[in-house]
Amino acid sequence: MDKMGISFQVIFLQCIVAVLLQECETLLSDRMSLEVHLPTDVWLIPEVILIATPTHLLVEGDALNLTCIDTVIESPNSTLVYTILRDNHTVSRSTGSRSFSFFIPSVAKSDAGWYNCSVTDPLRLQRYSGGIQVTVEDLFQKVVLMSTHGGALVMEKESQTLRCVAFVHKLRAARTNVTYVFLKAGQPIASSSSPVFHIASTERSDAGSYSCMARSGTAVGHSPEVRLELYEYIPKPTLTAKPLSGRVYTEDQIVLKCKLDAFVGWKYYWYKDRKEAYPVEQNWGSRGDGAKYIIWRASLKHTGWYWCRAGRGSPIFYTDYSEPLFINITELFTSVGLTVSPGTVLREGQPFHLTCEAQLSKRQKALPPTTATVRILFTFWRNGEPLGSSLDSATYSISEMLSCHAGRYVCSASSGRAEKRSREVLITLDDPKVTLTAVLGAVLLIVMVTVALVTKILCVRGCTAQRHRAGSPGGATLQAELTESVDVRLTSIPFTAAGGGISTVSPGGSSSFPLQRV
Repeated sequence: MDKMGISFQVIFLQCIVAVLLQECETLLSDRMSLEVHLPTDVWLIPEVILIATPTHLLVEGDALNLTCIDTVIESPNSTLVYTILRDNHTVSRSTGSRSFSFFIPSVAKSDAGWYNCSVTDPLRLQRYSGGIQVTVEDLFQKVVLMSTHGGALVMEKESQTLRCVAFVHKLRAARTNVTYVFLKAGQPIASSSSPVFHIASTERSDAGSYSCMARSGTAVGHSPEVRLELYEYIPKPTLTAKPLSGRVYTEDQIVLKCKLDAFVGWKYYWYKDRKEAYPVEQNWGSRGDGAKYIIWRASLKHTGWYWCRAGRGSPIFYTDYSEPLFINITELFTSVGLTVSPGTVLREGQPFHLTCEAQLSKRQKALPPTTATVRILFTFWRNGEPLGSSLDSATYSISEMLSCHAGRYVCSASSGRAEKRSREVLITLDDPKVTLTAVLGAVLLIVMVTVALVTKILCVRGCTAQRHRAGSPGGATLQAELTESVDVRLTSIPFTAAGGGISTVSPGGSSSFPLQRV
């Protein structure tokens, strides 16, 4: 069978199909004409190729070029029909020869899909290319609208700032110009290249739902809505203190808590004695639970009236002051004393006892019996070193006095962190050698005084006798001399008193002994 016979058989089969499409007559006429004038192998299309540029991942706003190429062997002037399809739907069609390019200058999410192309020859024979999957990712990965106080209640006249934060795809982060649009109840109220929308003084009309939109070319990202609610009144914080029992003593820890319900973003301020004074403490609150001012070791200077308030924003918007709270700090122990029995001068081997006495404050004594119980820890010290402590006993005993027990003794009374110490008491050992020296010194003192008196008397008598023998007149002068006082200066000499211990006679003391005429 020659080539002409084969061609007519093919034409006949295609004619049957064309009849069904009501195009048989046109098809037959065209084919007959072509077969007569052109060789059949000219219209054979071995392969169709679709090329996408670029080949990497696409982000919204990128350019995309799709090129459909055929491999027609001859007849470059022949007219072919090129069709670009996405998900089996035609997106572009053109006539030409050799190739056809379809260009998308700025891709959108809707441009993603499965692409292929087809080429149709003049005989309406059609060949398809392989497919290419085109993926387009969001330019704006996430858009968030942030308010100054994180969606918490806002006071009237308080400033408010809305900030639109757009997270751009990492492939386009450095080369994207973004326009921000702010919306209230879905309606645009501002558009700018700045991501900030500021309300200087919030009014009731500003309450409502806000959102923002980030836009770059055809790419658009939307944020969730943020609700702006206004508080009807200026809030007033609550000030509380711990401990709650009313007993606050020196060295105790005091916790003053300032709290605002359902509010966040506040800085808290505490004031003492005067609300207009500079705050004694200030710190930030957390999670709407207020903030604390801690006095770690209370002293008498912390007694007084306390207030607190909160503020936020710039310029600072302040709440009202809290109700005042009075903190009264007293000393738990008014006095602490140490006594030694039987005395502070002891003989070797003699037992002695130390007793610590603590006087509680009148305020503690006035409390009800159920709350007035205070456990006191007594501690005894010698030369700065602790000897022992007890909650049950205020007495410390030593069975035998030794030289190592001599020293400076102190006792302390403490309850919790409150503590008070007694004055020092000096305990010494009674040494017999020292006592003998003191006795001898006293005897020597008496002898010296006696010799001085006798010497003076003899001297006065000798002078009187000489004047009498010489017939010296002036009995009044003689009488004055006889009544002249004798001053004896006593040197400081230690001696042992009757009750124990060592006493001294101070230097510079004088005794006058008037001498009368014998």
